[in-house]
Amino acid sequence: MIINILQLSSFLYIQIALSVYLIKKVYQLKSHTPSNINILDLKNILIITAVNVIFLNMGLNYLCLLLTLPLVLILWSDSILIHCYGLKISLKNIKVFISGIGTFSGEAAVILNFIARFQWITASLIFSISCLFAIITNNSTLIALAICSLLFSLSKSRLKPLFGLPWLILTVLLSLGLPYISDIAAFHYFIIMAVVAHISYTLINALFIVKNTKVKSIFSGLLVGNDIKKHTIDENIAQIQAINSSVSLLTDTSAPQKQNLNILLFTVESLSEEAYNNSPYSKMLDEHFPDNLLVDKAYSVSPNTNQSIYQLYTSCYGNNSSFINLQSLIQQGYSTTYITTQETQHFGMNELLKSAGFNTIYDRFSFPTFTNDYDLLNLEDEIAKKLQSNKAFIHISNDQTHSNYKVIDKQKFNRCNNRETKGRYFNAVDESLYIINKLLLSLKDKGGLENTLLVITGDHGQSFGELGYYAHSSATINPQVRVPFKLHCSTLAKHHVEQITLLDVMPTITYLLGQEYPQTNVDGINVINNKTNYTLLYSDTRAANAPSNASVIIDDIKYYVDTIYNQRLLLDSEDNIITDSALTENDIESIVYHALDKHGLIY
Repeated sequence: MIINILQLSSFLYIQIALSVYLIKKVYQLKSHTPSNINILDLKNILIITAVNVIFLNMGLNYLCLLLTLPLVLILWSDSILIHCYGLKISLKNIKVFISGIGTFSGEAAVILNFIARFQWITASLIFSISCLFAIITNNSTLIALAICSLLFSLSKSRLKPLFGLPWLILTVLLSLGLPYISDIAAFHYFIIMAVVAHISYTLINALFIVKNTKVKSIFSGLLVGNDIKKHTIDENIAQIQAINSSVSLLTDTSAPQKQNLNILLFTVESLSEEAYNNSPYSKMLDEHFPDNLLVDKAYSVSPNTNQSIYQLYTSCYGNNSSFINLQSLIQQGYSTTYITTQETQHFGMNELLKSAGFNTIYDRFSFPTFTNDYDLLNLEDEIAKKLQSNKAFIHISNDQTHSNYKVIDKQKFNRCNNRETKGRYFNAVDESLYIINKLLLSLKDKGGLENTLLVITGDHGQSFGELGYYAHSSATINPQVRVPFKLHCSTLAKHHVEQITLLDVMPTITYLLGQEYPQTNVDGINVINNKTNYTLLYSDTRAANAPSNASVIIDDIKYYVDTIYNQRLLLDSEDNIITDSALTENDIESIVYHALDKHGLIY
């Protein structure tokens, strides 16, 4: 009886341990965790093994399957999503994903390309599933499939035409020979001794060789995420004092003379500072509509479209503040219109826009003929009419620069390779900026810009593998949070400022209009004569108690915490790692925690 339990335990342990090892090999592709099983992994493997042995000995085979199979699938999915997007599976993130699943079609190609490139990952998953079913059903064919899948994974092979035949033959031969091998008692003792040896090696390695407390188990934060923690820190250090003091007054100049200007705001989808600056069509915009507000750096403090709406129209961090900005304009007689070539049904965006104060919302459902950003040109007469009536606030956003990045005129917009993801993104940015420039020139010819303050920015940026991150919403690295900012108005004086965030846009516009901002208890500032002492950046993706990735910028140094890759870093303004600092990782985490907690972002 004891021997049978040991045999069963050994086979289960090997199956689970190898699955964990192969999953960690996926993590290792981003070089942020070693692939060997550590002491924390071992603890979880032993617990899962023990529970499964109990179920199997009670004859509850399918309860064992019900427990282990979802766990394996979640761990595999987690590793792939972290690799492709820097996104960890958690209950909070799943809820967000479901609310806007229709917008993820572009991102699906990233996963498919990844799986096609690394075929051994699919084989690893086949090993995990077939081995589990084989142990439960004692089916030799499934064991043979598991062994072949394991060998395929470990050798990192690739299937090519006719090359699958040797693997099929090997599977058949193993399924025929395994019943004879399993009858050999020495084989079972060998398996048991191998398990004992591996457990011993892992314990010795943890106790005497590797003393790295940063190494976490792949089970850590499963479906919940990891915490951002508050550690003991001197409350008098400059960083904490900067967060506490918030804003510094640069100049105490009186507001300009009051003007009832139209406001025309473009937020280009996923437009990073890099993409804008590299586009020849941004130069055309600069030539036709020169800046009245020169900005060194602009940030979307949370790189997500809905979060950008909160930033612009509450001027507060988080999403629990009142939408005050448009209400103030409405009270002064402004009409408010939102125009987009996207669908606003996803992520509750339509309701969000209504709450923000938009009286009129045009999206793809409003105009069934809308197929791409060129359709904005069909609305130029209506936009011009609204601008000519004065006191119009119009916010326009586009769609083509959202992944999977659509280029309509491939003959004209082929500066980069359209077959490459980032190249197609740059070309889509070129085409969208061309369309905006064409629309603005037409509006100018119709007299719609004579009394209009024009703003062009991005709702957020887009990353393509920098520091392990892709797409947006997931990190506070520059490609996701740094956006361009252009403000043009022929009747305004020129100004130069170091920084602006989307939080600051409406307070600054209000100042330039010569009006009094309706509320002082906000995080955004008028950047013309004020300077924030720090900038908080945070992902829309969630960890256990906070955003999964967050940063605080103080004096051009970014204090950066990442719960996905378990990083606490100091970065310069270009995201280069700073190593010569007396601050510990706990200090960095505490600084970020302090800022998050101040703004209600510790849940």
